[in-house]
Amino acid sequence: MAVHNVVTPSLGNADGEAILSSWLVNIGDKVTLNSPVALVETNKAQIEIEAGFEGWVKAFLIPVGSELTDFQAILEITSDQP
Repeated sequence: MAVHNVVTPSLGNADGEAILSSWLVNIGDKVTLNSPVALVETNKAQIEIEAGFEGWVKAFLIPVGSELTDFQAILEITSDQP
């Protein structure tokens, strides 16, 4: 079983915070490469975080409402169907 982490991109938000505002998937959902999995809110924009892998959502690593940093792991995707 291969498990991959979805990480935040460089959020470019040195003058404010970035907050995980919502998940667009649920545990067990099948995701495809580059499908949106989460929304992040900054003081400049709302950003969709995309899956960098194909598979099934295994775990949320960060709860909604949490402040995020650049390149932070937020979600696990597994290659094995639940």
